[in-house]
Amino acid sequence: MIVEKSLPEDDNDDEIIIICFHPNNQIEEMKKQLNQMNNHVIFHTKLELCISLIQSIKHDKIFLIIFDSYACQLVSHIDIFQQVHSIYIFYTKPEDFKYLFHEQLNIIGVYHRLDFFYSALEEQINLIAKQFFQWTFYDQTNFSKRDLSKQSSDFLWMQLFHDAISSFPHDEQAKEDMMNIFRLYADEKLYQSNDAIQWYLNNSFLQKLITKSLQRKDIDQLYQLRYFLVDLIENLTRECHTANVVIHQQIKLSKHELNHFRQKQGQILSMKGFLLVKQDIVLPQRSDLIDVHLEIKCNLKEYQNKNEVLFDFNTTFQLEHIEENDQTILIRLTAVNYGQIIKEKYLTDTHRQIENLSIPIIFSKLMCDMNEWNQSRKYLQYLSIHSNEQDLPWIEYFIGQTFYEIGQLNEARLCYDRAIKSNKINLQDSSVVLSAIGKVLYSQGKYEEAYDFYQQALTIQKKLYPSYHAHIANSLDNIGLVFGRRLQYDQAIDFLQQALEIRETYYEHFHVDIAISLNNISDILIDQRKYDQALEYQKRARSICKEYYQSNHTYIALLLFRTGYILYQQEIFEESLNLSQQTLTIMKNLRSSSHSDVAYALINIAHIRYGQGMHEESLQLYQQVLALLIQYYSSDHLDIVQTLINIDRTLLYGKENSEQTLDFFQKSLTMLERSYPSYHAHIANNLNLIGNALRKQMKFDQALEIYNRALKMQEDYYSPKHIELVDTLTNISHTLSSQE
Repeated sequence: MIVEKSLPEDDNDDEIIIICFHPNNQIEEMKKQLNQMNNHVIFHTKLELCISLIQSIKHDKIFLIIFDSYACQLVSHIDIFQQVHSIYIFYTKPEDFKYLFHEQLNIIGVYHRLDFFYSALEEQINLIAKQFFQWTFYDQTNFSKRDLSKQSSDFLWMQLFHDAISSFPHDEQAKEDMMNIFRLYADEKLYQSNDAIQWYLNNSFLQKLITKSLQRKDIDQLYQLRYFLVDLIENLTRECHTANVVIHQQIKLSKHELNHFRQKQGQILSMKGFLLVKQDIVLPQRSDLIDVHLEIKCNLKEYQNKNEVLFDFNTTFQLEHIEENDQTILIRLTAVNYGQIIKEKYLTDTHRQIENLSIPIIFSKLMCDMNEWNQSRKYLQYLSIHSNEQDLPWIEYFIGQTFYEIGQLNEARLCYDRAIKSNKINLQDSSVVLSAIGKVLYSQGKYEEAYDFYQQALTIQKKLYPSYHAHIANSLDNIGLVFGRRLQYDQAIDFLQQALEIRETYYEHFHVDIAISLNNISDILIDQRKYDQALEYQKRARSICKEYYQSNHTYIALLLFRTGYILYQQEIFEESLNLSQQTLTIMKNLRSSSHSDVAYALINIAHIRYGQGMHEESLQLYQQVLALLIQYYSSDHLDIVQTLINIDRTLLYGKENSEQTLDFFQKSLTMLERSYPSYHAHIANNLNLIGNALRKQMKFDQALEIYNRALKMQEDYYSPKHIELVDTLTNISHTLSSQE
């Protein structure tokens, strides 16, 4: 006899509570908007009461809206406000606007435009709501004509996990791990594998535990339950017979999930867990959930108890139609085999690039593509305990990928080194690892070392792959990026265009790697000041990525960042700031507040505030960026040098401090000459800035000497009509005019 116990309190689903602090409460229109967005909105006019409320909330997600000068209270009470999930600062007067960034506070954005504020708030609410959706959808349109190898979704996760969990040994250790879980919430009982279905049907705690673990993709919990999950899957497969029937079930959906259903008619979907259909099911009594009638047409997998039907969590349905009237909402589903077909297509497309990847390894790759790096690493560490020797190099490689993505570059390099030294990796696959080592070196600012590894990878790939293969495109793209860092734009464009052409052939014009090529080319076009052309490449890239990823994916953030920078250059500051804040929010949520990607997003905001004439504020932001990068990189990294130059430029042109600036420019020049002696374009740019500082001090002869030194470097480095030469010649002309 199983004695059920309730879920611990902290296992209950979190809800969103919006707390709005406004000292005079004169925000009637905003109140209406907020109440339409969320069921729980609380307004406070006294800061002390607002703080007390925040301290009293233990499990729910708090969204705090704070107004005007009261934003400074966030830092004063940081120990309290750092527990707030999302913070929004709103300035009622645009002239009072001041941007605030703090590593320990999750500030989503600072706003003075209501449209940007409402959009950001609604986006964040929807993203949180999706985490608790019971169903996951997949748009099957044209899937057979597209390469699926970089697609990422909860739908694919469910399909692959179903196979991956079965790869773990079904042994006594797995059984003991399972029983340790059962003992926490039920009396011990001699468990038999053949009883798995009855254990599940008769134990509501077990149902909730497994459902919650699958919904949250909790690898630790699912690993502990692996013995039971495999038993349950095998029992469901073995004990079924088929009959064409229509079954009915009452369910409850949140407002957000029901709206999601309305938008997805015609698409396929699966439950994030085992779907239990029974006549006397107990539904949660919550006022914020909506009663829905489910009609399922299926080739039934039916079991001993005629009143209960249990569907495996990889079962796929098609959303045929939603009927709504004043009294009822009816959702019609049909069971289909699309899940298996899409999974096989995903595996085939992945194997087209790396032939010998096992399904357990591919599952870890999927999690990396979904930005779930920590979960992927946990899974790989469990997998390494049980894996065969053939998988070990790939386990090291993908653990390295997870470290790389969260910014632990040294740890990533160690994993890649172990993978490349393995005697189980063949020459063909070694090129993938060589490229990964190159990416680590590139991120560390060691561009010439990275270039050598990229060339090694390309040499192997040209020998072993056809000329249009995706791996060759990857290497060409990587090499193009190195030329970009050298400021050799013509060569960079040449390599990046080659990569794009191969990817368009290999993937037949639609794949996220094509979007990456378009983004990289746009980056060079920005440096060449071809902003309109760069924006067109960005639009093409976004049209691809939005088909692959949710709005909070790193690739989406990368495109927002680049578009925001283009708009800054075009002096469209409001829109640029809005996109840059979106980028910063995504990167902080996915990475950490100290990650370099957070620093780069913050650089954009510093640029914008400088462009808006807010020099003191931009200087503070640049200094915050510098602190982040010094914490992350070695002291002479090129991006640290560039940030120092941004600080110097702000002092020179914004604060008119040419004496202090000259010292800083000399320091950055020394760093460039020490760590990047062959990067003459960067050195020449720095010399031009030194010349500008000298010209401001009326030291025209010294300025001319510096400008001519820069010009000589550029003439040796660039073609005669390069735009950088024009800038230097213009500086010389202005200096000569000033002498007259």
